[in-house]
Amino acid sequence: MSRFRIFLVAVSLLLTLGLPEVVYADQIPINLLPMYGAPSVIKTADQKKADEEFISKVTTNGVSRDSAAVGFWAIGMKALGDGDKDTAMKRFNQSWLLDPECFLAYWGFGKVTYNFVNPQESLDFFDKSLALLQSNKERPSLKDVKQGLYYDTGRAYSFAALLDSLKAPVYTKKADGFYEKLSHENPKFADGYHLWLMNSMISKNYRRAWDIVHAARRAGVNDISKETIKKLSEKMPEPNE
Repeated sequence: MSRFRIFLVAVSLLLTLGLPEVVYADQIPINLLPMYGAPSVIKTADQKKADEEFISKVTTNGVSRDSAAVGFWAIGMKALGDGDKDTAMKRFNQSWLLDPECFLAYWGFGKVTYNFVNPQESLDFFDKSLALLQSNKERPSLKDVKQGLYYDTGRAYSFAALLDSLKAPVYTKKADGFYEKLSHENPKFADGYHLWLMNSMISKNYRRAWDIVHAARRAGVNDISKETIKKLSEKMPEPNE
């Protein structure tokens, strides 16, 4: 049996038996806060001991901490896809506990915060995730992962711009940059073009919007709605490519 399969079996057993709920004074579980509330929340000696026991259990049979961190992140992403934000946050926290330099854990924190708290508050987590991703020396195996992270980060900046008019120009420009990176990583990522186009229209950069439409068409992405094209045409006639 491979080490990763051994790890998944161990994780399933731990989840079946249950893991300790760590809480602080007002009874809010700190495992529902990104990074267990660090640095504001200081864990008790018992909580730190529970952490050590958890790490020891999931790294048996030669499973490394960084490999286990990826496994718990994957479980968290599955939970998030099922709409279970609490379980997702718990698994992302366990991923972070195993490997505090794991960019995937911060991506998870960003997704939960974006979807269930506030897009503006998710930005630091996405930025941290991207910074850590750069330290992975752009490994080819991360190509597919980068696409999802660029998309989520661009989306967060786009919607944060709608919530903060003062920072909107900066946020919109950052979002634009992530959508452009995404188009280079995967020219056929249709959802990326849709958000990129929305971002440009909201910022009234209609020339840029037409460039995006043309880029999507060249990539074979032809599902931009007729209504969107009509609205864009009303703002600016379609220029030649």
